[in-house]
Amino acid sequence: MTTNTVQIQSVGRVAGKPAGELKPGDRTVWNFGYTHTVVAIVRETKAQVVIEFDGGWQKRMGKTRLVAMA
Repeated sequence: MTTNTVQIQSVGRVAGKPAGELKPGDRTVWNFGYTHTVVAIVRETKAQVVIEFDGGWQKRMGKTRLVAMA
């Protein structure tokens, strides 16, 4: 397994970066190739971050979780 890559369903291995390093404007890719843009960092703790994406939905993730980048 290659470092800093994420296996995306129906896409394959994609380069990723930790959720704690995401910033507004970053484009992410999710299962089946869906892409979303980071709109805002809603809340941040020592271990977790809550991110708002286009479309108004939010996702809470650990800061070290790798998120696939488009």
